This record gives sequence, structure tokens and C-alpha cells, in this order.
Amino acid sequence: MPTPTRPAQPRKRAHLGLMSLRINAGLSRADLALRAGVGRETLRLAEAGYLPGPRVQYAIAHALGCTPLDLWPIEMQHRPRLAA
Repeated sequence: MPTPTRPAQPRKRAHLGLMSLRINAGLSRADLALRAGVGRETLRLAEAGYLPGPRVQYAIAHALGCTPLDLWPIEMQHRPRLAA
């Protein structure tokens, strides 16, 4: 009997813009996390493509000298709702 498979989930895409700004600023992940006041794991997830909450978005953007919508445009802010 074949093994049932899970439906394919869209793969997260790395946030290259965030990574580029961090590298251009000469900061490691640990340095940026410290400046922004967030955890290194939180920053790693944001760079991996996960959408952080508004406060974390602001903290990271402020530490890099830009606005949250520069890094996470409004199109990225939409989270699909689960069907009830």
C-alpha cells in the first residue's frame, strides 16, 4: 500500500533584501539582533522568509535605518486566512 503524502506547501524564500542591508551595514546576525533588541533566532527566521510581527519589523528596520515597509512591503503583510 502506498504511503499517503502531504500536500505540497509553498517553500519560504529567503529575504535577500534584509540580508543585503545587514551585510552592507557590516553587521553579523548577532550584531543586528543586539542593535534591534530581538533574538538571533528571530532574525534568522526573518532572513529565512518568515514574516515577523509589526514590533519586530519596526525594530529591525530602525536598526538598519529604514522603514518596515521598505523591508516588508504591504503585499507581504497579507496572511491568508484558513477556511472555516
